[in-house]
Amino acid sequence: MLNDKKPPLIIPTEKGEIETLTLLDKVGVNRATTATCFCDIHDDEVFAAIEKGAPAFDKGNDEHKFLYAYKAFIFEYYKKLVEQKTFQQMIKAKPSALKSRMMVAYYRDISLTMREMDTVKDTFDKAILANNYGILQTCVIEIPGSIGFANYACIAPDYDLYGRKIKNTKNGIMHRLYITVFPEERRSFILLSCLHTDSKVYKGFFQQLQAANVDKVKYYFDLMLPLYSENIIISPRLWEHWTEEQQAAFTFYINLHGHLFSVYRLGMKFAMQNCRNQTTGFGDGKRGKIDLFAKT
Repeated sequence: MLNDKKPPLIIPTEKGEIETLTLLDKVGVNRATTATCFCDIHDDEVFAAIEKGAPAFDKGNDEHKFLYAYKAFIFEYYKKLVEQKTFQQMIKAKPSALKSRMMVAYYRDISLTMREMDTVKDTFDKAILANNYGILQTCVIEIPGSIGFANYACIAPDYDLYGRKIKNTKNGIMHRLYITVFPEERRSFILLSCLHTDSKVYKGFFQQLQAANVDKVKYYFDLMLPLYSENIIISPRLWEHWTEEQQAAFTFYINLHGHLFSVYRLGMKFAMQNCRNQTTGFGDGKRGKIDLFAKT
């Protein structure tokens, strides 16, 4: 997975600017699947129903779906909280930094994001205390076989399976999905959850995913996940199955931000529009350079 503990790769560009790439590195299983959101006691207590040693995922079990969604949300919430506090400490030490328009814009963005996420956290907190696991709408996609990666993400994808804009922002508030992808011994799952209050935003998208050929769904997530989520954990067998070109392409995509992210996001839109009416032809080896679902 991405290892931000190591120095990034510095790449000079033709315009004299530099690009920095956080590289992927081998990490232990505990580091790959554990975040510092909770102490060990509460981590074990909250997620006991889906942790190692628990029964296999049951797509009819509301508690299972709730906990996977909550884990995706709270990992991202904690990361944003740390980001906000770090920025506040920096401004306290150097108030003149707020003379920069870029810094002011960043402060506004992170403040808005935290206000949005605090509201969601309050909803999750109340549901946990009341054992109310039915606050979510969840789309479950089952994939035959054990895939070679896992992912958790709290994101708002911009485009659906047809390349149409998902209206995920209303009245200035962004409505996010809680996405988890994970393998089991003989099958794998993609879970996409949203609060019931956001179901109108994602209802059509969920219906598309449920009705589509599973290989086309894989194609969509091959394009979307590396762009939108940095929390992708690649198994050694999948990483070593990829060519050096594929490894480099994945590293490039998962590091995209700013203008380049916007460019490639539009590329994803056009790719999905071009295959809107296509139902076949997305099998193994035909989905593109980055094939997260490749058989190894």
